[in-house]
Parts: sequence; structure tokens; C-alpha cells
Amino acid sequence: MSYTETTWKKGDAITAEKLNNIEGGIKANENAISQGGTSLMTVTYTYDSGTRVSTTQATFGEVLEAFENGVTVMFTRSEENSGYTKHQSGIVLGAYWDYNESDSGRPYSGTVSVGNSGGPWVADQPAGSPAQTFEELCACTLSMS
Repeated sequence: MSYTETTWKKGDAITAEKLNNIEGGIKANENAISQGGTSLMTVTYTYDSGTRVSTTQATFGEVLEAFENGVTVMFTRSEENSGYTKHQSGIVLGAYWDYNESDSGRPYSGTVSVGNSGGPWVADQPAGSPAQTFEELCACTLSMS
């Protein structure tokens, strides 16, 4: 059964039939996902030729959550200011975080492993204020040098 979208217009009445159509669409989507459907998250990164560092707009937390929920996460280089003529991309193979209570300066760390990327992506923590909580770690962007 495929979902038939309602095209709402100003002044349309909200009816039980229309709400049940939405509910049915949500349930059908949930069933498709639980039976092996896949989702894809694309993370775009840029390369700065001055610093020789690639950075993402996505946070460590966004990538970790998607990966842990079975979403296929693909890293792909932005075409603008890429620093290279070859467009490169790779799929996330793993997302990891660690807590080291003996490291008072940087107790939390996060790493993402991406195939074909040339190295690990790390949670890019500001030097003056590294992540002191898991939530702060999750808010960090990712970088690779």
C-alpha cells in the first residue's frame, strides 16, 4: 500500500479520515524500516588548503546517533574550496567515544572511522574549552588533518 499525500490548502477541514491517512503513512514507513529499509545521512566536509584540515558541518553527536540507529552515513567532499580536483567520499565504518577520568583537560574524546577518507575523523574540541561532558562532546564538529 503506498501513501497518498494530502495537499492541504488554507481553510481545509481537519477530518478523522485525513488524520488516519497520516497515521497509516507513518505506520507503513515504520514497518518498511523495521523490515530492512535503509536511511542515508550525507555529511559534507570542506578542505582548507591553508590549514590542511578537513572539517564537517555535522556534529559528532549527529553522526554517532545516526550510526547507532543503523543509518548509513556517507561523508562527501564539498565541491567548493575542496583543495583537490578529485571528489572523494566514504561510508562511516564506526563511531566511538571514550571517557578518561584521569585526563582533567580532555576527559571526553570522539572518533569516526570513514572508509576511503585517509584517516580518522575526530571531535574538533576548541583548545581553550575542551568537552567536559558527553553533551559538549556531541556538540563538537568533526575534523581530519
